[in-house]
Amino acid sequence: MRIAGERIKPAREMRIGEPLEIQVGDTHYEVIVRALAKARGPAAVARELYEETDASVMARKQREILRRAVADPAGARKGRPTKKEGRQLRRVRVGVLT
Repeated sequence: MRIAGERIKPAREMRIGEPLEIQVGDTHYEVIVRALAKARGPAAVARELYEETDASVMARKQREILRRAVADPAGARKGRPTKKEGRQLRRVRVGVLT
């Protein structure tokens, strides 16, 4: 999490109206704090405490469109190749190298 481009510590007090930059993996969010909770609660309640900026929503949608358009062919694979797939890969590699 960042505020105004600066990393923040977990113990830092949040303020209403403060813009936050949050990165979860490859996903980047820009939100504005609208309210503060007195205690930790469910995610449904937490979603009501902040508002994502329009620019952040549009940027996420654009990245999603690009991600789908340029899909990683290896992304569909799960685990190691089977014995048959390994043989096919070796044949392709030998054919490419020669």
